[in-house]
Amino acid sequence: MNQIRLLLLTVLAVGFPCGLPTGFADVTAYIDGVGDLSEQAASPDAQLGKLLGQAKSLIESGNVAGAHDLLATLETNPDVSDVDVVIADLMFSLGRVAEGQQWLERASAKKPQSLAVYLAFSELAVRQRRWFDGWVLTRLAERLDPPAHWSATLKDSVATRLTLLNAVCCEGRTEWKQARKGYEDLVNLSEKIGEGIVRDANLGLARSCFRLQDYDAALAALTTITSEDNSIGTPNQLLAQFYEQSDMLSEADAAYAKSIAEAKPDQQPSAHLAYARFLLHTNAPEMAKRHLQFTLPESPNTKEQESELQFLQAVLARMEGDVTDAQTRLSKLHQTRPSAVAVSSHLASILVDRQDEAMRARALQIAESAVRNSPNSADAWATLGWVRLRLGDYEAADKSLMQSLKLGKPSRDTLHYLAEINRAAGKTQEAETLDRLYETAKGPKFFATRK
Repeated sequence: MNQIRLLLLTVLAVGFPCGLPTGFADVTAYIDGVGDLSEQAASPDAQLGKLLGQAKSLIESGNVAGAHDLLATLETNPDVSDVDVVIADLMFSLGRVAEGQQWLERASAKKPQSLAVYLAFSELAVRQRRWFDGWVLTRLAERLDPPAHWSATLKDSVATRLTLLNAVCCEGRTEWKQARKGYEDLVNLSEKIGEGIVRDANLGLARSCFRLQDYDAALAALTTITSEDNSIGTPNQLLAQFYEQSDMLSEADAAYAKSIAEAKPDQQPSAHLAYARFLLHTNAPEMAKRHLQFTLPESPNTKEQESELQFLQAVLARMEGDVTDAQTRLSKLHQTRPSAVAVSSHLASILVDRQDEAMRARALQIAESAVRNSPNSADAWATLGWVRLRLGDYEAADKSLMQSLKLGKPSRDTLHYLAEINRAAGKTQEAETLDRLYETAKGPKFFATRK
């Protein structure tokens, strides 16, 4: 128990998680993509593609030297940046990251002024979210001259890529003005660069403008993005997520309301689900209910939305105390989504408090399965700890909750579980402290604290 207390003090020092248990179609994943870069290079021609495929097979079989010899003819190809970089990229694509990085290190020793090598290291730093390293490398790379044999297209492509990498690194370092400038430069080149880079630039521009409190400019960038792909939501729906992530809840509420008004018919379900998710997270179930009273046509295209609708309706039912309805919906979802931690956690928490011993045993099965499927999920371990506690296995519950705290910040539910296990151990003061933290934590409230 002392280990739990020490771990708890550590994680509480950095705050609480902000999110509802993960849904099934969260557009936050779309707008929160710093460092997740689109590929810029065009598909190689058939002959070059065949050569790269052969080289990849050789590398996969361990014959890297053979792959290098095979690609040696590309040293002066105007559309290939550098053979060593190509080999490293092939290693990365095979999941051999350490080997690829070592290959680049050796290449940098042979060619210390290679623009292609600097670019490759910049890419690697960004993907590993080493923002300062990436920023330094891009700045150094911009000072180097491209090889004479490079085509004009390749030169332009590399220059564009360096601009994007520099903007991303500035954003990662919270240097918002420079990030905005870099993204704006890329947006102004939108007719000359690939769609993926344009999308990344507009996303980065929206994030940077929002951080600079230029909300109109952020909305304009999001409008550009959604005009190209309205399946991701409306501009205000995405802006609302920015507000929510920044804990600007009244602004988020207003933006979600606007998203309903501006949504086209095919966007209405997504807009209502996003608003309902926000309202449940902020403990407004009565307001959320009106946004969950719709049906979706049976179609493969609406399968994800139907799952999220059922999940949110189950959360709503649980918040309103209708555990039978919540259990029914979650049981159906669990049959089709057995590895979804959010579904498993809610269902196990309901079943363990039923009178039927078979249901309580089923709760333990579900919680244990969730941990096996998602061993790095703090929520899965916390739920297992709660189920074990409710079944009277205090020692096992203690271990599970301790593991949960090792893996991440405690959710609101986890704080309640910790309060109860401390209370069961006779640690009334610690339990009351955790009760107060539970009351002020973010997220939907399912448990009443003891007076």
